[in-house]
Amino acid sequence: ILSDQQDKLLYAEMDAHEIYVLNLVNNETLIIDEGCDGYAWIDNNTVVCGWPQILIDAQDGSKLNTKVINYQENPIELIDVVTNNHEVYELAISGNERRVFILLAQEPAQQSYYIFLVPEDVELPENVQITVIPANRELPIDRVSPNGEYYFRESEDEWLRIYDKNDRLISQVSFDETTNVIGWAYDSSGVLFLRRAGFLDPRKFPIQKLTVR
Repeated sequence: ILSDQQDKLLYAEMDAHEIYVLNLVNNETLIIDEGCDGYAWIDNNTVVCGWPQILIDAQDGSKLNTKVINYQENPIELIDVVTNNHEVYELAISGNERRVFILLAQEPAQQSYYIFLVPEDVELPENVQITVIPANRELPIDRVSPNGEYYFRESEDEWLRIYDKNDRLISQVSFDETTNVIGWAYDSSGVLFLRRAGFLDPRKFPIQKLTVR
């Protein structure tokens, strides 16, 4: 899964305990050894693990100061914990009738919150912007490049093509095997893909890039 600014790749190896953050700028890999299940990006530098319920700094792998609240056992007024220094996120978990909220502190010394089992009809604070984080399987791939100059099209496991904003074909590649298209490189230099199905493990299956030039 690419981060918001498309400069980091979050992935897990099949049957492995760890998850990995590959920095696509300096090619360094950070190992997060937390047995993370149900992982997702919250912002460009923060990863959430659905289990254990923790927030991780993707720059150094440290755990953020996070209080976990089971709303069903300890109902709270969200307005009492949301401050101007919190960014509020909701994890959209498929098939789950209860809601999960992340209150991410913007100051290192401030506490973040992971609040789960929140009822659908809970009253939310007014004038608070909530960013919805889709489930892993529903994460969209933005086909337009970050600089807005290009877009890509793909035919599953057959080909990948890059066009400019005037719809002119810039570059293309054909596939003869199962391929995962990851998304745009952070600098709009090309589209990243992996010639393998399933879990992404760049240590065994190198990430390739179809460039715009």
